[in-house]
Amino acid sequence: MKKNRLKQKWHYRVDNFFSQGGASIFWVLLTLFFFILLFMGGLRILINYLPRILPDRQELFALSEADQLITLAENEH
Repeated sequence: MKKNRLKQKWHYRVDNFFSQGGASIFWVLLTLFFFILLFMGGLRILINYLPRILPDRQELFALSEADQLITLAENEH
């Protein structure tokens, strides 16, 4: 029962906000645009700087290849 009341309350608030006119819709769209822009910028920064933070994958593979070479050398003798 409370869930329906809360849903109706939010629906009423949103409906009243949008009934104020085109300016309120403009501000909502502008705010949404800036949040999406910030999110995309943050994602781009994360993608650019994450490889510098994480260890290099080639080093990890090089270590495993070295272990494989040691194992092969031990098996030959």
